[in-house]
Order: sequence, then structure tokens, then C-alpha cells
Amino acid sequence: MEGPEWRTTVGRLVRTRLELAWAKATKKPSWRRAGKSGYPDSLVAPTYKFGTPADLADHFQKHRVEVGATSEAEYEAKAAAFLGGQRGQHTLQCTRKDGALLRYNPITGEFGVLANGLIKTYFKPFMGRPAMAAHYFQVECQR
Repeated sequence: MEGPEWRTTVGRLVRTRLELAWAKATKKPSWRRAGKSGYPDSLVAPTYKFGTPADLADHFQKHRVEVGATSEAEYEAKAAAFLGGQRGQHTLQCTRKDGALLRYNPITGEFGVLANGLIKTYFKPFMGRPAMAAHYFQVECQR
């Protein structure tokens, strides 16, 4: 491969590696392209995690049944997909005064909090009572 095509491919590769290096150096989640070659048009959301293994274990024990998770890894993956992925059509989102991102989906009942790049919580508040869960989301947004 020679000419402009080659330069474009190398430019993308260098740019992507620099972006990943910068994200690692600044400890910020990076957006990277998906797929074998690394360059289809779809983007993959950054992978968010709980702050400590103890936080993950605690939240998993509290909320595993309501979110349908059978392991800590599955629970964390569901939380990361809900909070870090593209916002769904019915998902409500707000940012609190402290900078925390909150999401609530009234259809599935999922609620989660992401602060400083870490998952703080993920659960289904007031399962079976959507009006109370929606109120909970509003109150949490005002904190």
C-alpha cells in the first residue's frame, strides 16, 4: 500500500494510539473504535468500574436479585453498560451539582450513579412502583 491511502491508515493508527496513551496517562476512560481492524464507524463506550472490589461486592450483595446478576462481574458489566453506554430512548439523565451523572430508565426500572469516572451504584429502586422510582430519581438529581 502506497500513497494517500497508506498515510491515512498510518495517521489513524498513530492518532488512536496517542489518544489511548493520553487517556491512560490522565486516567480518563477512552473512546476507542470497535471491530477487528479497529476502524468501523461504531464506537465502543469506555468501561467503567466500581471504585474498589469491596464496593462492588457490597453493591452486588444488595442488588443482585433485582438486576438479575449472577456474579459480581455480570453486575459490574450491566452497570457499566447502563451508565457508560449510549443513552437509551427512554432513559432519563441528569447531572447533580457535585458533577455526578445519574440515569434512570422508567421502562426497565434501572437507576445508576457515575461520579468521577467510577460507578457509585446501580439498582432498581422501588421495583414495581414506577411513580415512586421516578420521584426517587428527581430527588437524587436535586441533591
